[in-house]
Amino acid sequence: MHKLGFFILLPILTLSPVMVHASQIVSLPFQGLELSEEILSYYNGGFGSLGSGPGPSLGISFNTGAVAADGFYTCLSLGDTCAAIVGGATMDVLGGFDTAISFYTMTTGATVRLYSGPDGTGSLLADVVVPPPAVPWDPFGFTFSGTAHSVVFGGPLEVATLTMGGAFVVPEPSSFLLLATAAGTAWRIHRRVKS
Repeated sequence: MHKLGFFILLPILTLSPVMVHASQIVSLPFQGLELSEEILSYYNGGFGSLGSGPGPSLGISFNTGAVAADGFYTCLSLGDTCAAIVGGATMDVLGGFDTAISFYTMTTGATVRLYSGPDGTGSLLADVVVPPPAVPWDPFGFTFSGTAHSVVFGGPLEVATLTMGGAFVVPEPSSFLLLATAAGTAWRIHRRVKS
């Protein structure tokens, strides 16, 4: 009887959602979504607005303000979307996360607000303005105290490799990211010299 009960419970246990919990580190690469697709519940084991998914079950969902974008500098060789425009969007993290949040960006002046409750409710844990990036897809992040259950991104903000939790460490860029950034910078210098 015990063996039979185990085999009945095994499928139920393996289908349980995996959620981000405080002190766990998780990164959202924004891959697997179509260009201009709303992310919605893709990172909660669900689907994006165009049917991409099911995504990983991390207990993370976005409202309708977050869409997959063309991350040229980070995704050219992958042939896949791996950036998102999250400005004006709220991201809920069911299990919460603590200590730090970081991402790559090429926008400035947007705000990142962390709240202790879902949907931008509860205590305000951090309110940070994104500074001008030194180079396209510059890493940005900050540490904070408490456990955040939602992030409100204000203003237009394009992000890639959004990392939550753990000590703030800038995510290590891939060799391609460095190469693509150098190529983009060289192209911009070439255009300026040509002008």
